[in-house]
Amino acid sequence: MISFDLTEEQRMIRDTVVAFAAAEVRQAARPADETGAILPSLIEQSWELGLVRGALPEQFGGYGDARSAVTGAIVAEELAFGDLSIALHALAPRLLAFPVMEFGTDTQRARILADFAGDKFAAGTAALVEPRFDFDASALDTTATRDGSTFILDGVKCYVPLAAESATILAFAATNRDAGFAGMDAFLIPRDTPGLTVSAREQSTGIEAAIDVKPSYGLSDETVAAMLQDAFEGAAADQQVRTLREAQVEARQLIDATEAALAQDGEALLAPPERMAIADHIYALADIIETGGPDSIAALRSATDRLNAATQTFATQRMNASIQRALAGRRLEEFATPRAKDAS
Repeated sequence: MISFDLTEEQRMIRDTVVAFAAAEVRQAARPADETGAILPSLIEQSWELGLVRGALPEQFGGYGDARSAVTGAIVAEELAFGDLSIALHALAPRLLAFPVMEFGTDTQRARILADFAGDKFAAGTAALVEPRFDFDASALDTTATRDGSTFILDGVKCYVPLAAESATILAFAATNRDAGFAGMDAFLIPRDTPGLTVSAREQSTGIEAAIDVKPSYGLSDETVAAMLQDAFEGAAADQQVRTLREAQVEARQLIDATEAALAQDGEALLAPPERMAIADHIYALADIIETGGPDSIAALRSATDRLNAATQTFATQRMNASIQRALAGRRLEEFATPRAKDAS
């Protein structure tokens, strides 16, 4: 039989983290927001709980505790009860330590995990997310190109907590963009690697949160010029895709709002032919959203305008009906503004 009850060990971990979050983290949350900095002493206190070191193998200086996704979720949720940003700061080293522990070579484990087995907090992070609204982990824009015995990484990442403080960053990049997840690899990048820059800062906590991985060595002037030319040529296409996505979102919002209005007041305010006419415009717009390509922006906007025009009368009727409901059973005098009495 499957049981969803926590084990005794998980309950102990939960209770410990809950007590720490309530007694220490919540009190520090507002000062952290106001100053843009988290007290180092608080992070050291969280480190003493063993939330990272505990899961590391004993041979690398850890406690050798069994690692569980459920236990990890419990820790993250309860610590975030105190403050989400502080929890992110305290747990960010897991983003580097745990993947290296599971998938790294013996040499990598010995080099990286030692940093997280000490008594002092050690920053660590991973760079996966990219700054685009349709981000897909199986289709990364960041690329890794083999150059002899090494790789050259090129791309921009965001939401990389503690990027500026981490001695090593685990960066995910595509080595074969046509292969989906199978074509994605992870690279251990020293923080002082030429071409690696941290450029964004999370305002409420001061956490450096984005990295820019650009090759600045091993490239000829001709290669750099070609890269710039490709960037200029791709800018127009990128803008077109962004404009299309914005138009699609606007159109979908209009469809959702219209369908909700029809469900609420359509039968009461519109005759069947009127409802059918609006439905035809909805179907036409939805079809363009689903099947239109990058060159469908004009058709999408035109169909959006037609649906807007087709619902103008219906919108007016809904407004009038709403006013009538508000006034029903009430006298006009009730809405008059009271006059101040004459002081004389």
